[in-house]
Amino acid sequence: NLPTGRYTIQTKVVDLDNNLKTYLSYEVPFYFSYPLYVVWSIDWEGWDVPGYELNEMANISNQFQVPMTQLFNPRIYLDPEKQKPNNPYIGVISKERAGFLTDWIRNRMEQNGDEIGMHVHFFSDLLQEIGVNVFSDPIIGAAYGDTRTSAYNQQDLEKIIDWGLQKFKENDLPTPKIYRAGGWMASENLLKALENLGFIIDTS
Repeated sequence: NLPTGRYTIQTKVVDLDNNLKTYLSYEVPFYFSYPLYVVWSIDWEGWDVPGYELNEMANISNQFQVPMTQLFNPRIYLDPEKQKPNNPYIGVISKERAGFLTDWIRNRMEQNGDEIGMHVHFFSDLLQEIGVNVFSDPIIGAAYGDTRTSAYNQQDLEKIIDWGLQKFKENDLPTPKIYRAGGWMASENLLKALENLGFIIDTS
């Protein structure tokens, strides 16, 4: 219950067998600070994650007792039958594998206190399935055909994010209140769209 600040501590010893002679230790300074909060967030990029990576994340979290904020990507729920293999880097995963990853996230939340948010990269296959026009405005350094958040108006952004919310609901995941844009690319339109859709935290 100490307020923050600088303090000293000193030990006092009374010798009961020697006429109550008193001994004092040196004064040792210490500081009481505000708490330091550590948040560990995981960006799911929208493709499959190898089992060894899942295990490694879980091992680190368990060892240090730090729950994860899972910024989950609904792209894993794309319908494989509707997709053309036009991107050799990021294939669409099977429904069975998507179900496994969903169960992994759900178990982490129930057993380890992980939190869930949403993370979306604007890949062309995702936008085509949602029915949003793909703009040729790639993120610098993105090798997978990702495009900037700022290329889309608020209406399109709400349509994209709402599609993600529906996929969370269809797969029995909680409604996320945290969002992070692909490439950390926030925009004014994005913040307005998030507010309209009930998000309370943006970490873009």
